[in-house]
Amino acid sequence: MAVDDVGAVTALAFSRPEEWIGRAVALAGDGLTPVQIAVAIGKALGIPLPYVQIPIDAIRALNEDFAYANEWLNELGYRADIPATRETHPGTMDFSTWLERTGASQIASFLATAARTAGQRG
Repeated sequence: MAVDDVGAVTALAFSRPEEWIGRAVALAGDGLTPVQIAVAIGKALGIPLPYVQIPIDAIRALNEDFAYANEWLNELGYRADIPATRETHPGTMDFSTWLERTGASQIASFLATAARTAGQRG
């Protein structure tokens, strides 16, 4: 979910505390697989962006909690109610809209910075 949308829902909660105090909601603007995300980013940036799944044992060797979170997401998925999110905040962006508005330029900037940093090390 786009940070701007999280902010909009947060502002809504602060403006109507009587409706939100004690309420927990799972927010999501889209429900995509990692492969779909990679394809969408690659298309938005105009570059091939393959998805390579890291073996869970390699993740577990680095951090057991992160491995548990990955297993949970891969087996159960993040099951937010997207229609309910859109009912709460009708302007909620899906992933493609976020890429068009700000996401692609943010990712491109990050990749350019990472490439410069890697070039300085080597």
